[in-house]
Amino acid sequence: MKVSVIVPVYNGEEYISGIIRDLHSQKENSAEFIIVDDGSTDKTSEVLKKLIINLNDERFLVLRKTNGGVSSARNMGIGSSRGKYIFFADADDRLSPNLLSNFVSTIENNKTDFEFFPFQRASIIENKIVKQKTKLDYSKVASKKILNKKDLLKLFFYYKLQGYPFGFISKKNLWSSKSFDESVSLGEDLLAILNIILFASKIKAHINNIQEYYYIIRQNSALNTVDLKKSEEFYYVLNKIQRNCNLDYQKKLVKNLFYGWYTDCYRLSMLEKNTYKSNFFKNEMKSNFFKTPMPFSSRLHRAMIMFNYKF
Repeated sequence: MKVSVIVPVYNGEEYISGIIRDLHSQKENSAEFIIVDDGSTDKTSEVLKKLIINLNDERFLVLRKTNGGVSSARNMGIGSSRGKYIFFADADDRLSPNLLSNFVSTIENNKTDFEFFPFQRASIIENKIVKQKTKLDYSKVASKKILNKKDLLKLFFYYKLQGYPFGFISKKNLWSSKSFDESVSLGEDLLAILNIILFASKIKAHINNIQEYYYIIRQNSALNTVDLKKSEEFYYVLNKIQRNCNLDYQKKLVKNLFYGWYTDCYRLSMLEKNTYKSNFFKNEMKSNFFKTPMPFSSRLHRAMIMFNYKF
């Protein structure tokens, strides 16, 4: 078995059929698709059962559990996986038919532990995927170079590489059924991947700019909203990452990761037209602007966002 795809779902009756059909269309045959139903209370279970019976695709495995959150669902999927590689997907997103075959061949050819890929933001209009202008673009950091542990951490801490679980394929032996911290629901993905990198003796990684994943923007999308109550969880995550840094360059650069998060939250709060939240994060940006080590280009860009942001 080459690759295991892990898809947590909770109350996804309205959209789960999209990614199930996309998985069925994957050209990679040496794969398993582990769908973890995290205690759904709607008709998700019935929809899944009917779809998978009709598709008659032996690559699908559906697991059901009591509701415990996305981290516990991913952990269960990891524990049940048999593939050499793992790829995480969100239940409301979409995939190109070549995603798995391209990602698997790339990580095998490069002999790496991680292969990172960007994604395209999109909407579903009349059952069709419509690309949005914004996307995660790795053109500035993608190259033929194989990265080591230090290279990789610098890119994360400089906020040039993102930790979204659907943004990479990786070796299964890096993961365990406790990899995701089940006590948090915001930033748990970043914590999981950085813990793997920080505690590994050696890591080999590569960054591509091949886009095969569609992040579907919905009204309640996690990347499109900011919850100040949940933001306390992210402070916990960032502080835990900082405690796990054991070298001076790591401790210095991780502060830039904090600042990148303030900046993104400020930008999203402004897009939401939420004055309370935008003022909160703008004050965080102001109070930490000169305390935080960051590249000059990032400092200039963030100053422009803080004082002259246009919508």
